Amino acid sequence: MRLINVRTRELEEHVIPPPYAILSHTWRDTEISFRDMTTCADVWSRPACDKIYGSVRKAVRHHLDYVWIDTCCIDKSSSAELSEAINSMFRWYKDAAVCFAYLEDLPVGQGDATEAELGRCRWFTRGWTLQELIAPDEIQFYDRGWNDRGTKEALQDALSHITGIGKDVLLGRNLSRLGSIPVAERMSWASRRRTTRQEDMAYCLLGIFDVNMPMIYGEGTKAFIRLQEEIIKRTNDLSILAWDSRGRSRAGRYCGVLSESPAEFAHVPRGLSTSTRSFTTEFAVTNSGLRITTELWVSSNPTAFNRSHLGYFLCLSDDRKPPFVGIHLKKFDRDHFVRISDKPLTVDYLNSNNIDWTESARLQTIYIATSYFPQAALDIMVEWPPIHFPAHPAFTLTAVAPRASWDVFDRIFHTGVRGISGFVGVVCVDVLGIGGTPRGAAKLGVVVRAMGKECSLFKWEGLAQQQMESVFEKAPELVSQEALSRALDPVLRGPCVEYRFGSDHFRVSASIEKEVINEISPGPLYSVHIRGFRKSAGRKDWVSLG
Repeated sequence: MRLINVRTRELEEHVIPPPYAILSHTWRDTEISFRDMTTCADVWSRPACDKIYGSVRKAVRHHLDYVWIDTCCIDKSSSAELSEAINSMFRWYKDAAVCFAYLEDLPVGQGDATEAELGRCRWFTRGWTLQELIAPDEIQFYDRGWNDRGTKEALQDALSHITGIGKDVLLGRNLSRLGSIPVAERMSWASRRRTTRQEDMAYCLLGIFDVNMPMIYGEGTKAFIRLQEEIIKRTNDLSILAWDSRGRSRAGRYCGVLSESPAEFAHVPRGLSTSTRSFTTEFAVTNSGLRITTELWVSSNPTAFNRSHLGYFLCLSDDRKPPFVGIHLKKFDRDHFVRISDKPLTVDYLNSNNIDWTESARLQTIYIATSYFPQAALDIMVEWPPIHFPAHPAFTLTAVAPRASWDVFDRIFHTGVRGISGFVGVVCVDVLGIGGTPRGAAKLGVVVRAMGKECSLFKWEGLAQQQMESVFEKAPELVSQEALSRALDPVLRGPCVEYRFGSDHFRVSASIEKEVINEISPGPLYSVHIRGFRKSAGRKDWVSLG
């Protein structure tokens, strides 16, 4: 660590630094640099040296022999040294004997500054000064004339109100408590702050999240994405996803699951904690997206419930009492989802009447696109069109395989399966109105194949039922295409099936038709239309079921 000796006014290197003071300030257009300090003989006579003079004088007053100032104690021509300094900054401020916060735009005065005076200072709008406020145990604030204007402890109420940071955190009573504060709340502290370089909005937060990472200037918002990925490696706090994506909707309906800026955390909802019930140990960034084993809530009846409200919902709040906090997702491939950008974080329209808790309580491993939603993902649904099962009052879907390819909300199979001849799916349907009573039902199996755009039917009984139950016993989400194809081989299938109950004759057929449903797929899809008819004894005409 490089420090200024207040007696000799020379820079000194220290492996184990002695007690020192540290300066927190906002930069001007002209500052004294490391090069100025080491090459210019007249550096101490320059007007820009006034902050260094002031810091030296205050260090002497505090009986300290050394002071650290970022403008001149870091050789910024060395990328390695700059990276080390940025990664060490929080610790350097934390270990300082005292921090001098110089508020150059605070008018000269006496006594503790008021909240109104402090709130107008640029120091509270800059990204780097956030950690410089939190890390030190002791901070002394000064106005433009270097007059004492209060300590962090004396000004705690005003500082907490201005910054939104709790007083326990500000006073450093237990800095280890930082890790127990939800990630989203810590991000919100920086949401109204700015840095000159876009990347620095990520780098200035390293200490707040106890993260180290290399500096790559020129990567723009990717720096903040990298920061979140590093945070995810160290915590399973899902509040990192609790940012408002609605500002992204101008760029399209979908966005990545990670934020591009702390500004998107400006309005963190209540009800979040680091122990949110939704997470498990399976929470990591992979090259397929954010992998997480969790529950996904779905509407119990999308046809009756406003489709624009739900879809898939990843709940981030702690309990099942509304309003809920969470993110809305769209399934675009087997196990793969993307975040919907035009939905609010906090919703009050979910309740036990429109959530299928049986389906929603099922743990599943999913992947959510991380940084942005590439067009290639939408192209999957165009290249491998989904197979859709429209809702019908006479037909109730009771089981599907393979489950990982099934979209409960849109009632479609995603058929983007590679490495085999084509997609095969099976749906078990209860056909209402068949049997001895109006409420009777017959079980029917529907087989769909993507390559031939074909569908066929079989009665869910006898050998066929045994074959299917042997498949479903393995858990539908684990059924492979190969296992499903083998189980179907001995099952007799045809374009229609017929039933007889007493004097009544029933016929059920299915056809597959190419359709366009924009709210489900960006390209054409194939809809399976099941039709049932009944003919009673002595009648020639068939009557439609439902």
